[in-house]
Amino acid sequence: MLDISESKIKQLHIWTHDNLISDLYALDENTECTVFCAEEKHICDDFSPHKLKNSKNISYVLGGTGIEREHYQAYTQNSRTEFWYNFFLYHACPQIDTSALSRPANACLFISLNNRAHFHRCCLIDTLAKYKLLKNNIITWHNQEPRGYNWQHWRPTHKKLEDGFLIDKSQDCLPFEYDLALFNLISESDDRDVFVTEKTWHAILAGKPFLVQGAPKFHRFLQTAGYKLFDDIIDYSFDSELDMYKRTEMLVQELKKLEKQDYTKIWKKIKPVCDHNQMLARCHIRDQIGVPTLAYEFKYYNKLIQDAICKLDTSE
Repeated sequence: MLDISESKIKQLHIWTHDNLISDLYALDENTECTVFCAEEKHICDDFSPHKLKNSKNISYVLGGTGIEREHYQAYTQNSRTEFWYNFFLYHACPQIDTSALSRPANACLFISLNNRAHFHRCCLIDTLAKYKLLKNNIITWHNQEPRGYNWQHWRPTHKKLEDGFLIDKSQDCLPFEYDLALFNLISESDDRDVFVTEKTWHAILAGKPFLVQGAPKFHRFLQTAGYKLFDDIIDYSFDSELDMYKRTEMLVQELKKLEKQDYTKIWKKIKPVCDHNQMLARCHIRDQIGVPTLAYEFKYYNKLIQDAICKLDTSE
């Protein structure tokens, strides 16, 4: 078990505390407790803050954004709740390995690295197949389809990079194929709530153009945080579409429009946006932007922040 605090306030961590939910429910009504859960958008679907004996003594650090207020009402109405939307920026920065990247000419339109076969990821791959965008681009697919998805355009096939990447290596080590593609097409972990994981931060830290299949208003949220979109070449109308199927279809249609264009010319046009986003992410780490006050009470989170800053110091 990780030694996380010397504080008198009880501290529980989502990734290191066994039986977290049952222990929370068992807390005495007078016990003050902080739950550190920046690694997840919330504790889990099965947890109900209303079942706590005294929710006013419980504080939370969550990895979501909080913009879907109705989804987080049970956390915020009686408890102190802080959101760390860019936790995975700090998590990714010390670990990301870009040593395989050399910025060659763009050989294909996109790369899409997929591990867990979430339902919305199946929809993305199936829609890419519908528009015949799988053949000349780079994708990985390591799992069988989840129960309940009705494939229309693609038969699930195990797809991996030539060197076995993402099976033998950490996902923080970006493959050389990353540079072969113009865009990193990202299917985020969640398609209901805006939750920005290392998948998106990897692209930003690497100075890579990206397009995300995520929750509605995902790209708009990044924009409110200061990051620029590639709206000179992408119509982001899909970002406001609430229906996941329609949103995915609209996103893939934007890629289809770019399929026959000169990728090197596109790259030169949008590179300033990539440079801006990369620099902004680095500045946010240095200035500790986005870090909630409660996070500084947790030794592990403090070390994570300092490791990210040190990584920037040694990479310049």
